[in-house]
Amino acid sequence: MRGDKSAVSPAFLMVIIISVVFTIAIAASFWVIGVTNQHPRFERVEVIPTHCEYINNLAAVNNTVWTEEVGGWKITLELRNTGMTEVTIDNVFINSKEIDEYGHKLITVWQAYGREQVFVPWREKMTCVSGKSDSIYMVIQDGAGIMFTPGKNIEVALQTDAGNTFRKMFTLS
Repeated sequence: MRGDKSAVSPAFLMVIIISVVFTIAIAASFWVIGVTNQHPRFERVEVIPTHCEYINNLAAVNNTVWTEEVGGWKITLELRNTGMTEVTIDNVFINSKEIDEYGHKLITVWQAYGREQVFVPWREKMTCVSGKSDSIYMVIQDGAGIMFTPGKNIEVALQTDAGNTFRKMFTLS
């Protein structure tokens, strides 16, 4: 029985172990590369210094629906998209109430592309490209049954297609 040499040599075992470890390392590296190459697409919008001013004659403001002389507030929201993807704003809320509920004759919204102000037809989506800044303007008519008065705090919330909401609070001047 001493002559039976059925054992595996240590050199051969080392070759097998090294090849198994090498195969596992390659598989793990492909998995890690696959995970890291999936770019996370997240939305992040900063609402930076907001301007709110009372205007005695809204008909004089560009791109508004008023033809008669009526007062109201012009609100400027400066947006900076610092996320990884283009942001599409599909809804605007004032004090947690959709603008639709106020009526399109009382509140209008438009967006600026560079220096050009473009009226956004009622309920059309607004976009903000990643790495860029845009402005969104809103005009709120004074009176007409809306409880907005000078000195009142209001919250403007912008909701995106992805369901994220970006809020800004300010005081009507």
